Amino acid sequence: MSADPAVRWLREFGAGAPELPVLVCLPHAGGTAGFFRPLSVTLARTHRVFAVQYPGRQDRFREPLIGDIESTAAALADALRTTVAGPFELLGHSMGALIGFEVARSLDTETATRVRHLTVTSARPPASPSPRPPLHELDDTQFLERITTLGGTESSIFDDPETRAMYLPSLRSDYRAVERYRAAESADVGCGITVIAGLRDPLVSAATAEGWRAHTRGRFRVRVLDTDHFGVHRTPARLATELSAERAFGRKTME
Repeated sequence: MSADPAVRWLREFGAGAPELPVLVCLPHAGGTAGFFRPLSVTLARTHRVFAVQYPGRQDRFREPLIGDIESTAAALADALRTTVAGPFELLGHSMGALIGFEVARSLDTETATRVRHLTVTSARPPASPSPRPPLHELDDTQFLERITTLGGTESSIFDDPETRAMYLPSLRSDYRAVERYRAAESADVGCGITVIAGLRDPLVSAATAEGWRAHTRGRFRVRVLDTDHFGVHRTPARLATELSAERAFGRKTME
């Protein structure tokens, strides 16, 4: 395992040219960098895409699992300081949105490396309480049943005991970190925020999307789509269109 934090934390799947805008993508609880491979390919002509690989999974399986959102974001922010030259964009899905928010806070006052914009998908606002009862406190059977209903994980992968034993610790640890996280109501970032919410999301209601507005001093935009918790990521071209619309919106507001 490389000692270089940038090599550990970031994966680049596409072939985006160095001069293109940088987009850093953060996956959901239990997710890996590979979740964003399709989007990386779709955006190859418009962005240089980095996907985050969290500790405790795949090639980082020997490292400690995520303990909390804030320390994970601090370590990732350090890696980005050594990797990304100039302002960049963040895209976070579910847990990744909360980590992305804390990364943006860490880099908020910096000029060499700062976040230009944060797009969040299927994520509760930072100051909102997590759902009760906490999913991470359920027994294994109930926990996995609840996770698979979200649509991002095939239930069949948990039929094999070895596979189940491999995935369950990181899943439970990630959900523990998410459900214990709650930012202060005054916590905010200077970059703009776009929220993409799903009308059929069983974990994060679309009605909560507006709550993100209080956490930015920049421009704010909400998109509510007729989809579930993972729906917008199943069609990378649609998500790419939303990201392009955000960039056009940003240029218009600055004119």
